[in-house]
Amino acid sequence: MSGGAAYKSTLEGLRGSLDGFKKDIKSSLSMWAEDFDLLGSVLLRMIDKQRESLESAKKQAIRDAHTKKQLQSHVNRLSCVREKEHEELATLRETVAQQNKQLQELRNKVERKALATVQIANETPTKKEQIVVVEDKQDTTPPQSTRQSRRQSVSSTLTKTTEAYAAKRKNIQPHSTHSILKRPKHESIEVTDENSSKQVTFQTEHTDSPFEEKHPAARYPLRERVPGPPSKPAMRVRRSSLGSSIQAAARVLASGSTTSLPLFIHQIVINAAAFVRQWTILTVSLSGMERTTRSADDILSILTDGMVQNATLVGETWEALCARKIKALPSAKATAPVKKELTPDEMQIARSIYDQGVIENPDLDLDDVVLQVLEHRHDRVVKSDVDRAYALRQFQALPASTLLKIKKANGGYMTFSPLQFATFFGDRHVVQSMLKFAEVEHAAEALLEAAKEGYATIAQCLLDHALPWNPHDIGRSFVLASLHSHLDVLEVIIKSQHADLALLCKGAWCTRDQLGLRYISAAAHVAIAQNHVEALGWLLKQRQLYADELKACFQLAVATHSSLEDTIACLPLLRLLVQDQPWLTAVATELGKQNVRLRAVASYVIWDLHTNDKDAKGG
Repeated sequence: MSGGAAYKSTLEGLRGSLDGFKKDIKSSLSMWAEDFDLLGSVLLRMIDKQRESLESAKKQAIRDAHTKKQLQSHVNRLSCVREKEHEELATLRETVAQQNKQLQELRNKVERKALATVQIANETPTKKEQIVVVEDKQDTTPPQSTRQSRRQSVSSTLTKTTEAYAAKRKNIQPHSTHSILKRPKHESIEVTDENSSKQVTFQTEHTDSPFEEKHPAARYPLRERVPGPPSKPAMRVRRSSLGSSIQAAARVLASGSTTSLPLFIHQIVINAAAFVRQWTILTVSLSGMERTTRSADDILSILTDGMVQNATLVGETWEALCARKIKALPSAKATAPVKKELTPDEMQIARSIYDQGVIENPDLDLDDVVLQVLEHRHDRVVKSDVDRAYALRQFQALPASTLLKIKKANGGYMTFSPLQFATFFGDRHVVQSMLKFAEVEHAAEALLEAAKEGYATIAQCLLDHALPWNPHDIGRSFVLASLHSHLDVLEVIIKSQHADLALLCKGAWCTRDQLGLRYISAAAHVAIAQNHVEALGWLLKQRQLYADELKACFQLAVATHSSLEDTIACLPLLRLLVQDQPWLTAVATELGKQNVRLRAVASYVIWDLHTNDKDAKGG
């Protein structure tokens, strides 16, 4: 009996152990099943997220390709416009040169005609022309038409004054045509034969000075016996300019006494005046265009420390320019990588310092020289900034819409406004000097660049300048500063009188999630997306976020950092939200009802952190 009882008890113990083992296996399998279900859901979520990211990457690539194509077409169009402008400028220069030549010829012609007219008007006959008929040996009698023309030419030589005086003395009707074959009383004509040909020549009766006394018996008119006025000494004729000649001609035409000028001279003067006006307008416009282009290139050359031609940096790419120029340090609270490599100019400085110092100290180390150059880099940057700002003060104006184009290594172009370029490199004094040229669009671009790079002093300088600021541009700069966690720029913008962060986001730069949000709420969203704890803490301290906006920020933080690695990295951000707004734990509990992992992350972990923080403060 004892053996059977022992066997029975042993069997019952084995049966109980087997039942316990079965229960353990069932519980283990159920736990494994739950874990595999959870793992499968996580894997499915990761696969979906990977698929979504792949699709978004494809869409982004398509958008980038489309944008690149549009930019290339825009660049090609700008290149065509530039070539066309160069051709038009060359054509204008050729036209101006040709018109200058024509104007010079026309001016000479006008001066010759005017001089001839003045001489004709002032001429007084002092010599008496004598007609001598000379008989030719051969019979070369010209036709009747020739004789008539000769008679007309001889009669036309008498001026109106001579005809009137002769008519008064000899009772001859004025404007009567005298025949050259009629013998005057004081002339002798020798004719050998009636049929012999006669040649008419004109000779001057006196070969001596025309002012010596004549014989009293000579039958000359009274005007021949009266001595003429003494001749004036030769004088240099002053060469008048074109403007004075045209003005004199205009005065003559306006006076009405135009009987002494022929008709063609009037037409020449009128045409010359019109041509001078057109040529003056064209020359002034062309010279103004060249002077404007030259001044813009000079300003851009000082700005870039390079050679600029037609608003394009020559002989240097964007990459080479960034390697040569040193950006100024951002504000104190902004973080930016500091360039430790020496630029080509700094290499020259280090080489000269080493060459001079090694003579006195043969043990001089080159690394010490490099460190010395790096330590004085900030001083050189500030000195260069001040020198270029002083050089820019001599310019009074900058052509509107002037843009600086810099070629990239891949063949594209970088386009900057002058103010935006100076802001990108942190040249504060240059920005102050160029504010007198600033336009609203260029100032907005410079403010965006200052918010992106973290230059709070430049942002303050821009906002203090009297410009009609657009509040949406300032709000966009605020969001951009929050994206890069530049707290100094955020403080400058929120204190500005032009800022209105309660406006709703507007513009093509907004994403789908940012539309409908206020600018300060959009800044909090980008800070959460980039996991910037300091920027989010600064925004929470401003106490300008509403309850629904805080709830949306917490939901965004939980949804964005849903993976295990992101959750661990996001714990300080979530803890900051719960510490500042404890009622967000209820939101975390509501969100955790749908997902086990979300419950663990959003409810238990955050609540433990909040409780431990309270215990630590209480202890």
